[in-house]
Amino acid sequence: MPRSNKNRYRPVFALLEDRAVPAVDPVGTFAIVEGRLALPNQATTPRLNFDRGFFRYSPKGTVAVKIIGTASDGGDLTMGPAAYDILNNPTPSKPPRIVPSVHQFPAGRNSQIVNFKVGKFTFPISGGWSNRTGTYHVAMQLVGDANGDFVVNQADFKLIQGMIRNPASVSAQVYASADYDGNGTVNNRDLNLARQNANVNTTLRPLSFSTQFNPAVTVPFNGYVRSSTASILMTGSPNISYIATNLTIPSSAEVGGMVGSTGSATTTLPLAMGANVISVSGFDGFGQSRETALAIERAPTALVIVPDVVGSVPVDTTQSGLAAYYGNLGVPQSSLDITGEYTVLLSSLIGNGYVLGRDLFYSAYDWRITQAPVDATPDGTLSNLTADVLTQTTPAYQVSYFGNTLATMVMNDPTINTVDLVAVASGSMLARSYVQSPSLGATFTRNSTNYKLPSVDSLIMVNSPMEGIPQFFNAWNGNYTDAFYALTANIIANVNVIYAGVAAGTSVVNGPGFVIDKASITDPQTQQPSPLLFGQQYFAYFRQSIADYDFLSINSVLGNVNSDPLNSPNLLLDLNAGSTTANNPWLSRVNNSSATFGVTVSTVTQLIQQTGTGGTVWPLGQSAPIATIAGQVWYQSQVTANQGNGVSPITTLFGRFPGDSRINLQVWGSPAVVPPVGISFTPTNFPVSQIGLINNRDFLDWLKLRLTM
Repeated sequence: MPRSNKNRYRPVFALLEDRAVPAVDPVGTFAIVEGRLALPNQATTPRLNFDRGFFRYSPKGTVAVKIIGTASDGGDLTMGPAAYDILNNPTPSKPPRIVPSVHQFPAGRNSQIVNFKVGKFTFPISGGWSNRTGTYHVAMQLVGDANGDFVVNQADFKLIQGMIRNPASVSAQVYASADYDGNGTVNNRDLNLARQNANVNTTLRPLSFSTQFNPAVTVPFNGYVRSSTASILMTGSPNISYIATNLTIPSSAEVGGMVGSTGSATTTLPLAMGANVISVSGFDGFGQSRETALAIERAPTALVIVPDVVGSVPVDTTQSGLAAYYGNLGVPQSSLDITGEYTVLLSSLIGNGYVLGRDLFYSAYDWRITQAPVDATPDGTLSNLTADVLTQTTPAYQVSYFGNTLATMVMNDPTINTVDLVAVASGSMLARSYVQSPSLGATFTRNSTNYKLPSVDSLIMVNSPMEGIPQFFNAWNGNYTDAFYALTANIIANVNVIYAGVAAGTSVVNGPGFVIDKASITDPQTQQPSPLLFGQQYFAYFRQSIADYDFLSINSVLGNVNSDPLNSPNLLLDLNAGSTTANNPWLSRVNNSSATFGVTVSTVTQLIQQTGTGGTVWPLGQSAPIATIAGQVWYQSQVTANQGNGVSPITTLFGRFPGDSRINLQVWGSPAVVPPVGISFTPTNFPVSQIGLINNRDFLDWLKLRLTM
């Protein structure tokens, strides 16, 4: 009795033992589908388009395809059953039509043979019940294409027969690829399966698709970048589609497009702070998909802390180390460190994701020397502060130490093209000097290589004297009573030793480009060593930070020293030129700016000229303050409650910022402090003084929000 067609073409198969997933795709692989494993007991569902444009079908109207899956973790996959795609072959009120089981069956571990007809199909793939993650890789080959030429014909049958007679007649890969039923050997069942697929061929070829970070835009350094986006370059088979997404950002939308006729395309994705995993898949009209993954870290914008004066100290605190420090000016930056007052600030930033030496830096400097070079025209620009001066390897100015910090950063890390600055108190004068000079973002040369200095994204000025400090007039004129506060006695004691040696002619102080010797400190009128002349050379920075507003009361008339050629704060006058209340043009040179400060109990707000006895002064050469004498002109500090941070009065802390929309102002005050008329502040139970504020928990929380993260 003749057999029915149904039985005639029903393949024979057997359940087989597990074996290793093939390390390479089988010979004749014409298509590859890749994807990510879904949640437990869920499947991803590739869609396959068996169009006549892709295949020549057998006389039965089918194409027998072996589908071989590989999981990235080496585990088992649940594959199939193939079904007509309900999205493309709708059958209202009916579930998807499964391809009859007679036309699809297991063919070894993670393998299926499916006899597809013309149409569009789904082929589910999952990792089963286990909580697995990772990817899968599925290869497809024409059953019977033993020689890999994408056509099933007599040449393949002859090759299979040769394998049956002598397995060693071909390579191991060719032999394993012809084991269509997956039982571990090539035998007559494999030959029968091949003959059932006679004359089938395909024009499909494995999809070519690869990705990398676009070298013209996104160039990782040590695995990280500092930008908020990444540019992806995709190359592959022309006119295929792609989908890209950042798996690290749950809310990130998929970005799709086409790889053009040139075989390449670019797209841009957002980056989260920290580690990022980017998935990019390419797919064609048949349903092939290739998944690629790129890993990259987004590091924060590099941050530099610029400390206050006396915030930098010598590393070597032995007797000889201190002698070397106090006996020289413009000491090497490598011999300096910042004080422990900045430990809490550093720790807070590190806890917020910054890496010290990669994202977080500080710039110690010799605060005794001149802050920055001035020029003859006060116009809001320090014309003489060029990139070469800023980055001079032997700093002549405080700002050049800061410049060397920036130079080292950009030379060591090409991702640093912009920085955030947290400038504390007088450190803000160095930050402003950089911002208000031609060196901002300029090019400098080291070892015959050109580098570009960074722009400034966020400038955050903390307790910064925008209009100078009144009591620095006293220090510049030889009275150090209020110059260093709690540190005054220690600093003066060390400097007195140096002054005595210079006055005696037994030693000199070497500075950057100058020498302080006995001749340079001799008063031309008395012909005696002058502690005033010594101090003005040794503590040159005091002059540049004298208040530039009306702070000096003489005969009850309040005025300033801006026109005094011996006392004018030349740096501040240049920096503040062109700025008026609510209009500070230099702020446009940074992307974001903030000024924050505290209001505490008492601050020196004015100096009142006095003559004769009744006061004290503390000149060099004295171990403690001494009484004024008859006929002596001196300046008494007037201390006012609730009008400053303990060092700088409110007038200089606000500067000319109120009303300027380009800057964010944040004022802090303790509950016991009464706000000055017209001023409101945020109450805090933590310190708000000149240096205390950088250890204030509320300030540290505010700082995190202000920084570019």
